[in-house]
Amino acid sequence: MKLFVVLIAFLCHLKIIEGFGDSTGSTFADVIDIDGNLNIISGGETRVTTHGLSQASGYYTYFQYVSYNGQSDWVRIYNQVAFTEVLNLVFQNGVTQASRAAALISNPTSLILHIILISTTDGSLINAFYDDSVAGGAYWSYTYLNSVILDASNNLYFGGYTGTGRTMIAKFDLTSTTSPNVAKWKFDHKGAFTWADSGQVGAIYLEPTNTYLYSSVRYYKTYTNPTRNEYFPTVQRMSTITGTLQYAYSINITRVQTIDIQVQRSIAVQRSGTQDNIFGCQPIVYTKVTPNEIRFTFYRLVVNADYTIASQVFVEILEQPRCLDLRVQSVTSFYVLALEFTPLYKNHLIRIYDITSAGASMTRQEFTYTSNYRIYDGVILPDYTVYYNGATLYTKLSGTRYFTYIILSLLLEL
Repeated sequence: MKLFVVLIAFLCHLKIIEGFGDSTGSTFADVIDIDGNLNIISGGETRVTTHGLSQASGYYTYFQYVSYNGQSDWVRIYNQVAFTEVLNLVFQNGVTQASRAAALISNPTSLILHIILISTTDGSLINAFYDDSVAGGAYWSYTYLNSVILDASNNLYFGGYTGTGRTMIAKFDLTSTTSPNVAKWKFDHKGAFTWADSGQVGAIYLEPTNTYLYSSVRYYKTYTNPTRNEYFPTVQRMSTITGTLQYAYSINITRVQTIDIQVQRSIAVQRSGTQDNIFGCQPIVYTKVTPNEIRFTFYRLVVNADYTIASQVFVEILEQPRCLDLRVQSVTSFYVLALEFTPLYKNHLIRIYDITSAGASMTRQEFTYTSNYRIYDGVILPDYTVYYNGATLYTKLSGTRYFTYIILSLLLEL
């Protein structure tokens, strides 16, 4: 593989857009999304006591909406104590002025999931569902960041991991008034493929015509002699109408006597003629070698109309960031936003370009920040600027309480 790497270290200009919190309790922002008009929605957990919460000592989920013109901003508290983990928060996909947003909220102790649909006009609750498939417990126990999409008709697609060890992608109508709200369809990955036992959905992508749903899944097969897991990073395409699997391609990354850990965190697709150009990023960790080997992998997979592979290119670096977002620039170029916690707090905006069958080129911008600032999520805009959300100790208000922030990083185009 031929790879040309250009590293660009820089100090970017950060502009604070909005924040939330007060000195009565800490607040942490976990997820962020932006619609076509640059309206922002952010969510996380808060312990502030100035909003009449039913149990002041508990953490609650909050949502903050920042309108593009500043005329309709709001903050709302989801008054369900202990439901504090915002797993995903998304606007309607592909809508310029999104009127709805959906959130998946988990109780970290019971793992019970709440799925809610809210109005972006004022944050009012339109519909809410809770997982009661298993009495006293959770059926859908977890979803990864970037594994949830809300379409313009308020159908929710999400990849989840069940408490019974099954991995599924499901489609629900969040406007349904039927109880229980049964999935329009769900695809059970366990036993669906001959080469793997189970898996985890890392990310999903809905293409603009709402015809196909793409996903990245980690399948694995367990061996007892020798004791190891064999992993298959997989890209697959499904029909949004029926949930029927149309194709899936996997790569075996196992090394002898190792356990390989990877979950694909971001995926995007650009169709060119009859071809699917699929772009993604993922970490790969080899834990049974000394020292442990950690790689960060980017790829482009081109699939023909007859489901044959036209080309595939992989780029690897020996680092360990986590993918937050991915935006395709063209069939030969894409951007990845990544977050790194060790050994330093870093954010990376990486561009992979000039992709050919022989390899690709890479440029990168990065900034390092102190531990008083925590960045949790970010979104790449069409002009390749980046919005982040997170939390910080703002000592002018409190030396012990965290406050959330939404910031815009003004980056030069790579």
